[in-house]
Amino acid sequence: MRIKMTIHTHLGQGTGKLWIALSYLALVVFIGLTIMYNLKSVAHGTAFRQEYASKDIALLIETLSYAPGKASYTYPLDTSFSYSITEGRVTVRKDTTHMYPFTQDLTVPLSARQDNEKLIITKER
Repeated sequence: MRIKMTIHTHLGQGTGKLWIALSYLALVVFIGLTIMYNLKSVAHGTAFRQEYASKDIALLIETLSYAPGKASYTYPLDTSFSYSITEGRVTVRKDTTHMYPFTQDLTVPLSARQDNEKLIITKER
């Protein structure tokens, strides 16, 4: 009887170790696939370029909004993305969406229009 308990105890411990090893393997596979997906996005550069464009346009709008006098700026656009400027937010879309907020002096009229491959931002006063 004592021998059976000892064998059963050793089999139970081996099964537990097997489940732990399989759990670690599943975790490593999940992390590896996540990293590969993110590297693919970075390799194509779309995520970085979208984030950069949204931040850059938002900064440009803030700068023009608080600058003294009339001003106009023509910003070259990457035509593979779609852009929208709404109340206090720049949105750049392709596979994913990147949004970046900006502050604006609401007493100053500011207009933005897209013309083919460029964005024209104009401040009237």
